[in-house]
Amino acid sequence: MTTSAIIVNTNTQDPPLRPERIYVGIDLGYREHVAAAIPLAAFNPQHRPEGWKRVKTLKFTSDAAGYQRLKRYLDRLSIDSADFLVLLEPTGGYYGLSLILFLLGKGYRVLQVDNRTVKEYRETVFGLETKTDEVDARLMARMGF
Repeated sequence: MTTSAIIVNTNTQDPPLRPERIYVGIDLGYREHVAAAIPLAAFNPQHRPEGWKRVKTLKFTSDAAGYQRLKRYLDRLSIDSADFLVLLEPTGGYYGLSLILFLLGKGYRVLQVDNRTVKEYRETVFGLETKTDEVDARLMARMGF
């Protein structure tokens, strides 16, 4: 004899709102990466005009110790990986792939952004400002927003 169960949710209230989302941009390098984790509130021009442009970044090595350092940096904002959207360029080699696998393994949502798109976005937002790893990390976070 087979038994089936159907669960019916009788809760008519809306589900609770998720905490504010955190957007993370990571500029990949061969030996070192740069991350910028920006909470949603930093994009509010009425409370923090251009606050996202001044968010401190984190430099971390492209190895297991560096990835753990990144995890601690993100955990300070939220321990729930569902609160994050991570964007990074599909920059070559194992160092990019290993970071993506690490983040996916921890439950983060990861999107790759075309290098040319980041360049065009930088020129649109900053004009002809010089490219830096920190600027690109912040820009990718803003692209996620």
